[in-house]
Amino acid sequence: MAADSDPLARWARIRRKGPLRFILLRGVLGWGLVAALVYSLVMWAVAGANLRVLLPLSMVIFPIGGVLWGAAMWWFLERRYQREARPGAAGEEE
Repeated sequence: MAADSDPLARWARIRRKGPLRFILLRGVLGWGLVAALVYSLVMWAVAGANLRVLLPLSMVIFPIGGVLWGAAMWWFLERRYQREARPGAAGEEE
């Protein structure tokens, strides 16, 4: 369980599975499809949008945004990992 509390160890496990898996799971499924469903339901409830039109459209557009979000997060997290995993990167000065 101690490894779960260490962000570097957690990212090391995630990055071993590769960027494509991360982008698909975290970006497309985790962000894109969830955001599409929530957005569609909110627009239907608040604005009376036609759910039969809005939901399929959202299920295409939001996952595309999820690819972009997932790729950006991979890039950001990988840069942070590379910076923090270097020897002496933890603020230690010699």
